[in-house]
Amino acid sequence: MENELKQLCKRMRLAYIYDYVTEENKSEVLYEELLNCLKYEQREREHAKAERLIRKECILHC
Repeated sequence: MENELKQLCKRMRLAYIYDYVTEENKSEVLYEELLNCLKYEQREREHAKAERLIRKECILHC
């Protein structure tokens, strides 16, 4: 799971978030919540991108 958070932060270009969460004395709950939050953000970004591409394609061909 730690690797998943690290890769997600890297893909989303959140360079220092991973470092913050993995510092000493950070709770497992914080780690879990951040991972869930970033997964949600990534899904929504991908959804928004797909919607933009669909609209662009429709404008070009409709």
